[in-house]
Amino acid sequence: MCTTIGHTLAGYSTVLGTRLSLIRQWWVLFIFGVAIGNLPDIDLIFGYFVGNPNRYHHLWTHGLAFCIMAGFLSGCVYWLLTRRNGFIIGWIIFLVTSSHIVLDYFTKDTNTVKGIQLLWPLSKNFYISPLLIFWEIHKSSTNSTFIQSLLCWHNLWAILIEIAILGPIQILLWITYRMRKKRMVAGL
Repeated sequence: MCTTIGHTLAGYSTVLGTRLSLIRQWWVLFIFGVAIGNLPDIDLIFGYFVGNPNRYHHLWTHGLAFCIMAGFLSGCVYWLLTRRNGFIIGWIIFLVTSSHIVLDYFTKDTNTVKGIQLLWPLSKNFYISPLLIFWEIHKSSTNSTFIQSLLCWHNLWAILIEIAILGPIQILLWITYRMRKKRMVAGL
C-alpha cells in the first residue's frame, strides 16, 4: 500500500485533471482529492475495531466495485441535493477512488496474501502488478503500536519515492490548472 501522501498526490492530481477543477478555490479541490483519494483505506478503521487495523485491508474497498459504488452513490446524492445531473460528479469520484487502487496495484506487498481484490465480488483473487513501482509500508498489526510503527526510516524513504514519482505529475497538472484559471478570468 502507498502512503496517505502518495494517495493524496494521486487523488488531487486526478481532481485537477477533471472538470471539477473549474471550482475557484484550490483548497476545496485539495480537500476533495485528499478525502476521496484516501477513501478505500477506510477498511483500516474496520480492522481497528477488531484489534488489527490490517485485518480487512486490501479487500473489497480496494476493488473496482467499490469505486463504481462510490461514484454511483455520490452522483445520486448530488442529484438529490441539487436536482442537477450527477453523472459528472459520480464519474469524478470513480476516477479519484480508482487512482488509489492503481497505486496500490503497483505497490510492493509483503503480506502473506499479496495484492488487492481488484475484481471483488466477481473474484476473490488478489492481483498485484509484476512491475512494482512503490515501496510497501511497514505497519504493525495491533492497535496499540499501529501509529508508531508508521514512523520509521523505511516509510520515510517510501514517501520520498512517492513524491519523486508523483510530484512532477502534480506540478504539471497544477501549472495546467493555473493556466486554465487565467484563461477563464481573461474570458478566453
